[in-house]
Amino acid sequence: NVMYKDAKDAIKTASFEVEVKDELPTVDKLTADENYDSTTNKTYAYEYMNLKAVDQYGVEYTTTEINAYDALTQIRYTLEDATTPTGGTAATINSGTGQITLNDSTSFTLKAISASGKVVTTFVTHQ
Repeated sequence: NVMYKDAKDAIKTASFEVEVKDELPTVDKLTADENYDSTTNKTYAYEYMNLKAVDQYGVEYTTTEINAYDALTQIRYTLEDATTPTGGTAATINSGTGQITLNDSTSFTLKAISASGKVVTTFVTHQ
């Protein structure tokens, strides 16, 4: 039962059925842009990727929500194939938070992997 006040300030009660599942949210769909090409510095992988995760209930997680709800989304990141000028230092990534240290890298490949096995990839070119 739910109690509420109607438009005339009268207290009302309503009953309805609720289905409860003993099932934690998991990532059902993971999407990202294929390419990112810009001179704008970003801090996190999900910013470069324009990453979106949707759970089996249809709840969408974007940008900072992905890390804020890490216990549910469980997305991990890899950074591969970093290209640097001769003698430069390659970019690095924190696999849990997705925080990137660019160093001297001008391009690299980002992967986001969910605990449910969904994988997306974005190729980043940073001038």
